[in-house]
Amino acid sequence: MVIWPAAGIGLAALLLSPRRLWPAIAAVLFISGNLANLLAGRPFMGSVGFMTANVLESLGCASLALRICGDGITFSRAREVVALFAAAIFVNAATACVGAATAHFISTAPFWTFWRTWFIADGLGILLVTPVIVSWATRQEPMLGVRWHCVAEQGAFLVIWFVLAWLTFNPSAIFGMRTLPPFLLFALLPWPALRFGTRGTTLALVLLTILSVTGAALNADYHTPLLWGGEDPIHRLLLAQFYVAVMTMTALLLAASHSEAKSAGESILQSEARYRGLVEGTNDVVWRVDLQGRFTFINSAAKVIAGFEPEELLGENFDFLLEPASIEAAAVSLERRLSGRLDREGAALELVHRRKDGSLFQGEILTAPVLDLEGRLLEIQGVTRDITERKRTEEALRKSEERHRTILQMAMDGFWVADTQGRLLEVNEAYCRMSGYSEEELLAMRISDLEVDETEDAVTKRFQKILAQGQDRFESRHRRKDGTIIDVEVCSQHKAAEGGRFVTFVHEITERKRVEEALRQSEEKYRELVENANSIILRMDKEGHVTFFNEFAHRFFGYTPEEILGRNVVGTIVPETDSSGRDLRAMILDISLHPENYAVNENENM
Repeated sequence: MVIWPAAGIGLAALLLSPRRLWPAIAAVLFISGNLANLLAGRPFMGSVGFMTANVLESLGCASLALRICGDGITFSRAREVVALFAAAIFVNAATACVGAATAHFISTAPFWTFWRTWFIADGLGILLVTPVIVSWATRQEPMLGVRWHCVAEQGAFLVIWFVLAWLTFNPSAIFGMRTLPPFLLFALLPWPALRFGTRGTTLALVLLTILSVTGAALNADYHTPLLWGGEDPIHRLLLAQFYVAVMTMTALLLAASHSEAKSAGESILQSEARYRGLVEGTNDVVWRVDLQGRFTFINSAAKVIAGFEPEELLGENFDFLLEPASIEAAAVSLERRLSGRLDREGAALELVHRRKDGSLFQGEILTAPVLDLEGRLLEIQGVTRDITERKRTEEALRKSEERHRTILQMAMDGFWVADTQGRLLEVNEAYCRMSGYSEEELLAMRISDLEVDETEDAVTKRFQKILAQGQDRFESRHRRKDGTIIDVEVCSQHKAAEGGRFVTFVHEITERKRVEEALRQSEEKYRELVENANSIILRMDKEGHVTFFNEFAHRFFGYTPEEILGRNVVGTIVPETDSSGRDLRAMILDISLHPENYAVNENENM
């Protein structure tokens, strides 16, 4: 036998099914194979031995392939093709021993002769039939319309491939009753592999196998050896089998490698699109400059912040956007970045920028190097943020500190000043009301006496963080004098004067936390209500694809979440037309565009 398709069919059935179904599939293969053998008159013990070897072969090959490649094998990756090749050699070699031993036991057939026949025929079945079934059974992206130029190209290839394959295995008077050199077909392999993918490649290999099996060159009446040898039919058959196996491996590897390269290219394009989307979606100006300081890229936020279109700035020097007094500081920073000496203080710059209309704004700049694979600096990329409002706030805060005594005593938020040991030195009336302590009681306490979540050591670590950053904003909980606990938002800033002081504002957020918790519980109740409602509740996107299905809808229509989510409502729960002929597909599209017109609507479902 030239090829044993059952070996590939069994393996394909396992690869296309979840592992939990493997025992059932193996049982079906075993029982159906034995029934076929018994109906064909084969001995019962021999049938059991052969089918045991076949089932073990399929299970072993599938287990090895999934162990190497994981689930979802489609033979579109070189790793999957190599795993298939390894299974066809090692697992097949082991199970061939079982089959050969069975044949030797029931008919005293030569062990190694039968082993060789089994190994080659089953190996070809695994290598050829499995990719054919898996690739054609795997769902692929649908094509929009018929691409006639592709159809023409595929037709031209099949004609050329058929003619050359036929001449390779059938003597022709044109070549002196000899066959074509086999390497001609090897030269054609990149065509289907690179142009038609795994499906087209397997189709070409099936055609080649059929022509090789039916070719006159393998007939016993043909006495002239093939161009690559084979004096008798047995040797010619072995050479043809080896030739088909090598062609199959080569073609599958070419197709898989091209598919991987194509997928990698598409992933890069998608990654670039996502990156560009992030860059264009930010409110900050993202830019790149070359080593001469000229803009090579700038996002559309430049229009919002500075009033310039990105195209107006490309090629301009970075100092084009700066007020003259800031140019020198920017030049120093650029020089330090180029020399690799940019320290923490130089990592963030605050410079005065110029808008297109001549107005000025404060900008904070963060930069990072763009290096090549050898670590050489190619460009400098950076982000510019408009901090004008922040600077105004800081200036307002500075002025407010100058007269803080009056203002803070009238403030609704709590306020205190503490030393580096955590002792309270000053508090306002608002915090006294907030905590329930008098001013005298608070001035005798430490911050750790008020904190619920932080010990004295934790407060010390918090001070160290504020010292490192200059300020910090966080949420905490304080204990009132009566023992009740309140949620607070704390904003603390370190002042170096008088040995170090921590100036802190405390805003009570207990009510906000209560509202947030109530909102969370309300959302949970709403979700529970929707899921448990005895009505169909669903959501769909503008194209009619289902994005949410409540529990009642799943029970009513009989779809699981995996089966319905992402699918279009038309063709699943809504027919394309109702019994009166109304176009429901158009209605669904109109609902997604004008939902206000369908507050009340009746239509048939399926």
